[in-house]
Amino acid sequence: MTSSDESSASKGVAAALDEGFESQEATVVGKLQSVKLDTHRLQVTDDFGNTIPLPNVENDDECRALIEQYVSAVGIPERDSDGRISQIGAAIIQQAPPLPVSPGVRKAVPLEELLAGAPGPARGGVPGLTEEETVAFLEAIGR
Repeated sequence: MTSSDESSASKGVAAALDEGFESQEATVVGKLQSVKLDTHRLQVTDDFGNTIPLPNVENDDECRALIEQYVSAVGIPERDSDGRISQIGAAIIQQAPPLPVSPGVRKAVPLEELLAGAPGPARGGVPGLTEEETVAFLEAIGR
């Protein structure tokens, strides 16, 4: 494939992506950081530090109480040339649902408990040797 073919192909892919994205809604979740009620402009910052402007928020009068809280913003995305969301227009904002709590690990697990089930030699010694024999062996091999 020549460079002009590759360029045409990538433009075609970008055009196809743009066509598919035009009318689809998108949801962005992050902390509501900035509220300018007089201009109806807000912005959300996601957990990766990306700031997403939210111009013309439809329910901005309800957002004052959500500052510094996690919100979800649903609206029509505008995308940059790489297809990334650059802003969400005509968004409706609501408090984000709480993150699900994993039923897995509920507290810190001590190292000994983790290593007890790990494969390999047992911690704290060499099987079949006393503590003194282990120390003497390690000294003999320079450890």
